[in-house]
Amino acid sequence: MTLTIPKLPTNSRTSPIKAVLFDKDGTLIDYLPRWVPYAKQAFLDISERFGFLLSDLEEPLGISPDGRLLPDSVLACCAPPDMVQMFQDILLQKGFAPGRAEEACRQLGHSMVDGPEGPFECFADLPRLFDQIHGVGLLVGVVTNDYLFAAQRHFNDLGVLTRLDYLCGIEKGVLPKPDPYGILRFCNRFSLAPSEVAFVGDTLVDMEAGVRAGVGLRIGVLTGAGDMNTLYSKADLILPSVGDIPSVLDWLELKQSRSLAREETHLDGDSETPVSERKAKSKPNGGYASREKFLEYQRQYYRKVLKHRRLARRELQAER
Repeated sequence: MTLTIPKLPTNSRTSPIKAVLFDKDGTLIDYLPRWVPYAKQAFLDISERFGFLLSDLEEPLGISPDGRLLPDSVLACCAPPDMVQMFQDILLQKGFAPGRAEEACRQLGHSMVDGPEGPFECFADLPRLFDQIHGVGLLVGVVTNDYLFAAQRHFNDLGVLTRLDYLCGIEKGVLPKPDPYGILRFCNRFSLAPSEVAFVGDTLVDMEAGVRAGVGLRIGVLTGAGDMNTLYSKADLILPSVGDIPSVLDWLELKQSRSLAREETHLDGDSETPVSERKAKSKPNGGYASREKFLEYQRQYYRKVLKHRRLARRELQAER
């Protein structure tokens, strides 16, 4: 695994990560190889009908002359309604009458709703990836700028829809990324602080959504439209793909464990007694009514959390 860590100070996070949220296209699903030809064909159909050059649309919307999708482009980052609005603005700038521009936008809007057909290739074994994340006690969700019904169809085709704890896509009342709406709605639903969430995406819009939401960790991946230079300014970590996420979770768990160990054993400024020792004296049996109840709590914690984490870690070690 090639892991790039642009900036992550050792004291940058104090909250443990309790959930991982993903973008969909370019992050989990290899959507671009079908999306770019589909979008070009939609533009071609409209240009032939309404009489303008295809190049008048492709460059402003983010398709380079050699057919690549530009990292920070409208087509790479924005929700379909925003693409249609940008398209209308371009037509008006080209001198189209408002009524004719609106008619062209309606045709493009219908094309955006339909979208290319799946199933699509993925950047990791998604059932296994989601199970591994669940196995260490974390929630799994997706926040996408695609339409909700399309995202549901894609994940259902891939057999992982029921493995998601949360799915947010474009529908009435939902604000698209970079607005933090989808992330904050997840936090509210599961009673988590944003700092307890990691957000994974392939574009600067994804990273900006994470910044605005105040998530604890922003992870960029290089499988979609974004590149290292684009993601560097806002990402905490940059990974080759989501397939490396389990290794990052192992690293985070180790980092958190060491942080807790340091916190428990450091000397208080006004006392020579270690904090952990003073806590033990002030709260015998960990604060429980009896030693038996304290031991039962430890056993339950092992069964519900630690056991699953250790099994997941052994599986990862066996794979390596």
